[in-house]
Amino acid sequence: VSEQGVVYPIIRDSVGVALVRASLTWSVADTTVAVVDQSLGGGMSGSGRGLVRGRRAGTTTVFASVDGVTDSAVVVVTP
Repeated sequence: VSEQGVVYPIIRDSVGVALVRASLTWSVADTTVAVVDQSLGGGMSGSGRGLVRGRRAGTTTVFASVDGVTDSAVVVVTP
């Protein structure tokens, strides 16, 4: 369960142009399953990458928010 993986978001504006200096905030629906370390910085297109760490077996949703817009991905942690 103690596995981890880096998430590299690509943040785009409404016409699909990558935003180089977007301010990104991470959150997790169930932090008993996984957490995101937001301190990695850098990443593709200058956006803030996150290190997702599994804490226990289960499923949760990881959210990335920029300027009031949020997208998500499902994370499955297996034993």
